[in-house]
Amino acid sequence: MTEREVVARRAGSVRAVYLIAALVGVALLALSAAFLANAGGEPWLIVAWVIVLVAGVLVAVLGVRYFVKAMRTPEIICEREGDRIVFLGEQIPLKDLLNVRCRRAHSRYGAYRWGSLTVEYAGGSVKCDFVAEVENVHDRLIALLREYAGEGKGE
Repeated sequence: MTEREVVARRAGSVRAVYLIAALVGVALLALSAAFLANAGGEPWLIVAWVIVLVAGVLVAVLGVRYFVKAMRTPEIICEREGDRIVFLGEQIPLKDLLNVRCRRAHSRYGAYRWGSLTVEYAGGSVKCDFVAEVENVHDRLIALLREYAGEGKGE
């Protein structure tokens, strides 16, 4: 029986963040449409509410897009099975790993604990967003890479 270890999971909070963003966008859209209907022909008021309307559409569309993308990301992103990892369904032997890169997600007010992870291997590379505790996952994959290379299994 092969040793199994879950290395990376999908962040749970990411769905809530983008759902709230989509709802805020819809609220801006509805608010601006209501006030635009009652602008009374004032050109400056119409321009202001059109700007809010465009911002609402943009926030709603981006919120829905990223919410759907987060929902399509599997719960278990990366798993170690013996001498290979399974990253988004892709079977990658540890001897073929070349590099692992991560980037934490951030906003205007700070950085989140989740982010994107890129695994480069001999056959290409695979990238995934919404990885929970992305820096810890990065460190674990680098440790596996070094452990595997240190034991000389890659030769």
